Amino acid sequence: MKLVLLSSLLLLGLSSPPLAASSEKDESWAPALTTNLLYDAGLTPNLGIEFPMGRWSLSATWHYAWWAKDEPHYYWQTYGGVLTLRRYFPMKAKDRLCGHHVGLYGQVLTYDFEFGGRGEQAASWQWAAGLEYGYAFKIAENLRLDLHLGVGYMGGRFERYDPEYGYYVWKETLNRRWIGPTQGGVTLVWLLRPSKNR
Repeated sequence: MKLVLLSSLLLLGLSSPPLAASSEKDESWAPALTTNLLYDAGLTPNLGIEFPMGRWSLSATWHYAWWAKDEPHYYWQTYGGVLTLRRYFPMKAKDRLCGHHVGLYGQVLTYDFEFGGRGEQAASWQWAAGLEYGYAFKIAENLRLDLHLGVGYMGGRFERYDPEYGYYVWKETLNRRWIGPTQGGVTLVWLLRPSKNR
């Protein structure tokens, strides 16, 4: 009977993964919080979350700004979001969300911009999709700085208007068909669990 118990315990120990390996695997899936410093500098608060999946990741970000002064006719109003699927090429396998990366993204946003003269606002949701390239490097054990640029297609309808005699007078409605850079960022990435050096 004792021999059977000892054999069972030995088999169980051999078949169970080490605690350190299990912990490392769990940490490799821990998400990160992100904020695009370029948006922050433009008075557009934003927040994102990125989920590592081995050398892949899936991220979602949202921005929102609603600044307005009617009398001088200053408007900086926009909100929208981006979904991005990335493939990382890290220098070291243990470094999460580090190194060169390429990705696919989709984006939607709306806006109203005016700076004392002719204004422009989205007449419908603006949308974009394209390819992204970037590079992320470690600035602390649980912090990354990610530089990236996305090039693709943006479409949607938008309107131009002039402030006249206390009213906003519509001038024209146009269709956007833009091919080129549609997003970019200098993004601070905070790993909710720091990578462990082994």
